[in-house]
Amino acid sequence: LIHSDDLSKLHETALQSQWNAAECYWQGRAVIRGLVKRLEIRSAHELLPDGTVLLRGLIQDMSDKKDAARANDLRYQLLVERLPVGIIVHKDGKLLFANSHAHTILGAKPSRELMGKDILKFVHPDYHQLIITRMQKVMSGERVPMSEEKFIRADGKMLDVEVFAFPFTYAGTPAIQVIFRDITERKQAEATIHKNEMLFTKLFHNVPMAVVLLDDHGKVQEVNYGFYENGGYRDI
Repeated sequence: LIHSDDLSKLHETALQSQWNAAECYWQGRAVIRGLVKRLEIRSAHELLPDGTVLLRGLIQDMSDKKDAARANDLRYQLLVERLPVGIIVHKDGKLLFANSHAHTILGAKPSRELMGKDILKFVHPDYHQLIITRMQKVMSGERVPMSEEKFIRADGKMLDVEVFAFPFTYAGTPAIQVIFRDITERKQAEATIHKNEMLFTKLFHNVPMAVVLLDDHGKVQEVNYGFYENGGYRDI
């Protein structure tokens, strides 16, 4: 009954179970009435006084469950393809899924070339340890806050991103879902504003004339050094 390609793995699993005195667990294919079915086998062994090994266990047809899991994954993919944020799913740091917007943000062509890639390949080295720590926390069930990180596009360009991570089940196995958006332009704008504020402050205090800043009600908010020097006031 067992599919010829999966038979050696079943034998190996059974032997390891016997040697380690542990439960035998195996998933694989079987040909039943001409149809390929996916089976799950769980069994425990008992050594009888005469040396005979007695196996007791369960054999379960997993085909319907696998089909249901694939249908759920397909519905998920159709849904997230329409969202204007990058969404990836990974397990043990290896990419399992990436939506179209994730490909766009990372500068990758929509294809299966990203699948199986190490996610750290797309993360700046300064953030590797942070990512690893967050992965461990998420997989242990701990909530992690939003974080700002730097990603590396396929063309080597650096990006500022805002990242959320959650535990997720994909293809029937525990994984991590990451939602991220490109905030590079916002960070650049913030840096420009900060730079302009610094330049204005420097100019305000060093211009050789009296300058006064008023609020919306005409009250003095701040005066520069020139105001004290030219007005005969003492700087206090």
